[in-house]
Amino acid sequence: MILYFPHFWMETMNQYFGVAVKCIIKDSHWKILLVYKSETEDVNPNSFDIPGWRIHWGEKLEDAIKREVKEEVNLEVEIEKVSRGRWFTKWDLHLIWITYVGKCSDVSNIKLSDEHTWYFRYDKEQILNGDFPVTYNPNMSIRATQALKISCPVSITLVG
Repeated sequence: MILYFPHFWMETMNQYFGVAVKCIIKDSHWKILLVYKSETEDVNPNSFDIPGWRIHWGEKLEDAIKREVKEEVNLEVEIEKVSRGRWFTKWDLHLIWITYVGKCSDVSNIKLSDEHTWYFRYDKEQILNGDFPVTYNPNMSIRATQALKISCPVSITLVG
């Protein structure tokens, strides 16, 4: 039986395979955009993230990340390079994701989708040091630092 998901998934013997893209977005002041996922998200709700998610069937990776960034934060991003690729396997899901580094000169029009509740722009030293304001949850700064170190540890050194 093949199950349909709104994004590209392939099922084999009740195991799912997907491809996702993420983007570390830096502005003209070298600040990096972090978004905070809403409590209704199906994967890692109430946690920091960088924009991006699954590709659509037949979609080019660069087109997918530009679409995801536009949908999630209403920004036009210029892709600079691929930072890294990673994989994740948990339960019945095997996900491969590619993290890009992109830039956006005008971040004044950020408008979050329903997937996120708020955002911050941080310089890379703040991220690596875990220097975040604790607003909603005392563990946010820990999760934000872990999210970027786990998702894209090499990327942080590449953008500066």
